[in-house]
Amino acid sequence: MIENINLKKIESMSFGLLSPEMIKKIAVVNINNYQLYNEDGFVIPNGLADSRMGVITPGVRCETCHGMMNQCYGHFGHIELSRPIINPLFARKIHHILSYTCQSCGALLFSDKKKQELNALKNRLEIQGKSLNNILHMIDDYLKLVEKPKTCPFCNTNQDKIILELPWDYFFNDHEHNINPIQIRTWLEKVKTEDLVYLGFNPLNRPEWMIFTHFLVAPLTVRPTITLETGVKAEDDLTHKYADILRINNYLSASLEKGAPEVVIEDMWSLLQYHIGTLIDNELSRVAVARHPSSNIPLNTLIQRLTSKDGMFRNNLLGKRTDYAARSVISADPYLKLDEVGVPETIARNMGISDVVTSRNIEEMKSYILNSGTYPSALNVVLPTGSKRRITAENKEELASSLAPGWIIFRNAKDGDILIFNRQPSLHKYSVMAFKAKVLPGIRAFRFNPVLTSPFNADFDGDEMNMWFLQDIEARAEAEALMKVKYNLISARDGSLLIKPKHGHISSLYLMSHDKSLISFSQAQQILSNCSFDVISNLKSKDSYLPLEILSAIFPKDYEYKGKDVIIKDGIISGILTNKTVGVLIKDFYIKRTPEEAAKLIENICNISLSYLIQYRGFTVGLSDYVVNKKVENTIDSFIETKYAEAEKKIRSMKEQEIIYELDNIRNNVYDILLKNANINSSAHIMAISGARGGYPNFGKMVGMCGQQIITNGRPEIGYDGRAISHIKRDNTSPEARGFIKSNFKKGLTPREFVFASYSSRESFITAYTIIPETGYGERKLVYALQDLYMDDKNIIRDGDSNVVTFEYTKNKFVENLKYQNFDCPPVGAPVGIIIAHALSEKISQSALSAFHFAGSSGSLIGTMASNDLLAFLEMRANPPKELMQIYPKQPTDLINLADQLVQRKIQDYVSDVKLDVENGILLLTCSDKADVEFIVKQLEHSKTYDLTENGNELRFSIKKIGFKEIMFLKNRILRKIVRGVPRILEAHVLENKGCIETRGSNILGVLKNELVDPTRVFSNNIIEMTKIFGLEAGRATFLENINIIFTAQGIDVREEFLDLLADRLFFYGKPLGIMRFGVLAQKDALLTKIAFESPKQNIINSAIYGSDTNFKH
Repeated sequence: MIENINLKKIESMSFGLLSPEMIKKIAVVNINNYQLYNEDGFVIPNGLADSRMGVITPGVRCETCHGMMNQCYGHFGHIELSRPIINPLFARKIHHILSYTCQSCGALLFSDKKKQELNALKNRLEIQGKSLNNILHMIDDYLKLVEKPKTCPFCNTNQDKIILELPWDYFFNDHEHNINPIQIRTWLEKVKTEDLVYLGFNPLNRPEWMIFTHFLVAPLTVRPTITLETGVKAEDDLTHKYADILRINNYLSASLEKGAPEVVIEDMWSLLQYHIGTLIDNELSRVAVARHPSSNIPLNTLIQRLTSKDGMFRNNLLGKRTDYAARSVISADPYLKLDEVGVPETIARNMGISDVVTSRNIEEMKSYILNSGTYPSALNVVLPTGSKRRITAENKEELASSLAPGWIIFRNAKDGDILIFNRQPSLHKYSVMAFKAKVLPGIRAFRFNPVLTSPFNADFDGDEMNMWFLQDIEARAEAEALMKVKYNLISARDGSLLIKPKHGHISSLYLMSHDKSLISFSQAQQILSNCSFDVISNLKSKDSYLPLEILSAIFPKDYEYKGKDVIIKDGIISGILTNKTVGVLIKDFYIKRTPEEAAKLIENICNISLSYLIQYRGFTVGLSDYVVNKKVENTIDSFIETKYAEAEKKIRSMKEQEIIYELDNIRNNVYDILLKNANINSSAHIMAISGARGGYPNFGKMVGMCGQQIITNGRPEIGYDGRAISHIKRDNTSPEARGFIKSNFKKGLTPREFVFASYSSRESFITAYTIIPETGYGERKLVYALQDLYMDDKNIIRDGDSNVVTFEYTKNKFVENLKYQNFDCPPVGAPVGIIIAHALSEKISQSALSAFHFAGSSGSLIGTMASNDLLAFLEMRANPPKELMQIYPKQPTDLINLADQLVQRKIQDYVSDVKLDVENGILLLTCSDKADVEFIVKQLEHSKTYDLTENGNELRFSIKKIGFKEIMFLKNRILRKIVRGVPRILEAHVLENKGCIETRGSNILGVLKNELVDPTRVFSNNIIEMTKIFGLEAGRATFLENINIIFTAQGIDVREEFLDLLADRLFFYGKPLGIMRFGVLAQKDALLTKIAFESPKQNIINSAIYGSDTNFKH
């Protein structure tokens, strides 16, 4: 009898196929009755609810292990099938084996030479240290190239073609004869075990085990019965399917015994195959979905329970399900400390926190028990025996008097409890941080200091966040040591300051920098009143102070700082404080002092700046702040008209990108005029110039002009009717007709301008929110590819299999600077892979989220372009979407001539008209020039399929075999024939300033054949092509150069060592592999990682076939 459960660590997990003997050994009961209960409600023996398969009722013991409901994990049963049934998951593998083995003797249909080649491949892969899983997978790929002989080399039997008609029907030679599961199983039994490895099959498995003769029945704990309020029992979906299988299986068995007609047997056999197939996978192609008999809802069967986002693998390996959690709207409270979160008392009352009773806290714990019913109090207690008792008014005195060390108390949350605070989407590790609870009565929202919104990417417009109260002492200690705000002030991505004063704080500090008025001693003390006593004591006693002298009280006397705009000497600060200078100052303080002191400094700066604004100066924003004087207004209007007229004259002779650049310059120059003539006392100007909020692009749109609107990476396109929108005359080429807005928001837009502004805003908003799923998916791929990289004790980066990925992570000892300053030790085991994945993806996701704030401007493309370019680039496609080359000629004078020679030309580029006469089999091509006709004739080789004749500017092709398909095929083949230039070079542009040619499309070998090209200066962004021709290091250098171009173009700053390690990971396997399931992830032996990431169904199938196993390291 089980009294206690001994928890054991799992050392390994193996996948494979189960033999009939193993199935019978695993099962504890033979299930042969589809009914569950008899008329009296008792379980029917050998039925689907047989109590030997587990217990799901409280107070009842399992008949197999005699454990209670919380001790017994369930036991399998099995069904003896009347006829063999094909496992639909392995239908393709069965077809593969049948195609490469003899249908008579089961021998391999390879020659001895092919066997030797496969042996050599296997040995080579073993020497390279490849796992059996990878070896079998590569053999599978190799077999696809092997041609199958028509006769068996051993018994000389002619081999028929095997056809698989999904999901489980097999035929000989174009559906002449059906192959039933009995014949297939007999065939597979003939295959020799030593030949299985050549078929990509683990020799520990047998191929005939892919055909069921015995079928496992899941334990009751996997498919529990639910009793409804009415007393009616509702069965699990799996139980319904098992009942169908048993019903048909019993009927088939009875029909076989009675000698029923073959057509009846075949129908029952097919129906049994259907029920077993849909029990395994209810989303098989060409198979009707099995539905619930009463609700008609599709049944949730085995594969669906394993592979979906909410399935066993992804949900249980990566799921975030937890108790002791809360969710609510967030709001700001600038008077809370950086490490505090305001928790509503209603949540604190319902949130249980576990505390172990010790001799030191026993009196406090007794007070919680005696306080039952009022806040704060204990909810229940757990005795050392494991039994749990709820605290009531009747038993609280008894429990309090019996309380002893070792008991566990579940009490209300109170001030100081450690909790984890999180906002989704969680773009990086700083989206999850640890705080102390501050219970606040009378509120319903979570509250925290507004300076913490940046790491969470939060705002207070209705955002919701999650909160978890930690129950375990060890978890609380880890959260305090690793996740507290003070240890996460600096970003690991680029070393920037994540948490700093913002918005109103910055405006206040900027005003304090310029304010030369004197503040009395009492007012100064009032401004410092929210700071700690040691800060107030630092204030020198005198009659009056400048604002910066009051601010100086928060800095230690021994701290000195000398920046470009700010200086601190002898504890006195001077200079101009802006968003940028404050950030640099705090980061310098963090480096020179401790995280605790830096966090305290941020709190004090925020408290003083707010007190200065609220108690002394005041700060508001109104329409008067967006008024410019008439002279400046006239200057702006005159400038816009002059520049607009100049642009309108040149617009027909300019390229599209030059037009956009020219029109953007008009807007930028208007913003410069506003900046030079701004009212320095305007609140809008103060916020913009200090970096507190907004900026001159926003201010300029309000009072200057909106400028050119960018839609789909360019100006609004002209439609079929010769205009961008119906409010404009046809064929109008002026900038205004293509989205140029002269007006500003203060004056108001014209109806035409309003349409263009709405277009750009709508497109930017939709694009930003449709790109978020892509960036999230990209982050998942990056994390899965890099998550096993860690640093060992010798500063070497290794992967999960202890392979060395790079010997030197950084040259500037960056990781050593990441150590926690309260622990003087190097970060051995630092998960650098995950840090890099988050660092790369967080900025991309963030720029995509905020792209719509720049609607209509080229800045709106930051997020979407960076995201699309980066994700496509990291996939390492053989033909990337933006293939480019830079080609230098041997002589600079050859640029134009070389560009013309490189661009590919097809016959269709020389043809002005195409006519087809299908009835007579004639294709007529018309060229604009006789010389083009002669050139095309020279390029076309003599063909037996058509006769070619010339007639002036026409080419006449007479097809010998007349037919629509034939003439269309010939037309496409002729028109698409490349007759000049280099294939895949679609465009070539001369860059005179660089002395080179830039092409769209890439073909390095084709370009190198041109004698005018300098072969030492040919560059392509196609990483696969560069690696193939110039080697691995050239490919790696190309990768780094191009990914830097993408980041730099978008203004994204990422540490060089991050990109170096990413490149090392992608080129680690001797060839460039992309961040996708067929790239880096396919090389890993971590089966659960593959299954949890993508294509879990196919990974489970492959793992079973290959007999894969994985070891767990503790």
